[in-house]
Amino acid sequence: MLSRIVSGIRRMVRLLLGRVKRVLLERRRIRDLKRLVRRTKPLRVVLGASSQNFPGWISTNIETLDISRRRHWRRLFCRGSVENMLCEHVLEHLDERQLRIALREAYRALKEA
Repeated sequence: MLSRIVSGIRRMVRLLLGRVKRVLLERRRIRDLKRLVRRTKPLRVVLGASSQNFPGWISTNIETLDISRRRHWRRLFCRGSVENMLCEHVLEHLDERQLRIALREAYRALKEA
């Protein structure tokens, strides 16, 4: 009986530690991305780049920028701060509500021509 309780506690601790590790890793990625955004001029962003990297462009993925969430856009980009955006094979995966948010926030972040 006691061994089952101990085993259960160990399992819960492992799950909790794994979750804490994922949260801390995500926070570090976001912090690093914010620094990169502040340092990069002109600011060019690839949305949904996965593992692709283009010279002179900042690559994002859903872990660092969920384009369907206003909070994610606003924690990274000020109004009119992005020179160019590249978004390939991403928008077709959004529903109508998510698409409206993504396009509205992308428009807000882009510099005026």
